[in-house]
Amino acid sequence: SKQLTNQLKYIFYYSPKISIIVSMYETPLVFFNDLLDSVKNQTYSNWELCLADGSETKEEWIDVLVNSDKRIKYIFLNSISNYKY
Repeated sequence: SKQLTNQLKYIFYYSPKISIIVSMYETPLVFFNDLLDSVKNQTYSNWELCLADGSETKEEWIDVLVNSDKRIKYIFLNSISNYKY
């Protein structure tokens, strides 16, 4: 649509980075893909998606999807051996 095209072409004078923080736990692939599609399809491009995965095991597919965009940050919480409080 014309409105979408105009939004994509618009250059903001000030464009702060928007951080989207999402906690994950045993997230099914279909829902994870929906999340990624939703964020990546935004017309505002200065964002980062920060994912904190508390699942028991890391899914095999996660690295491929996370590495598909440099704006996606991912941490698998069960791989952190020493928490500092």
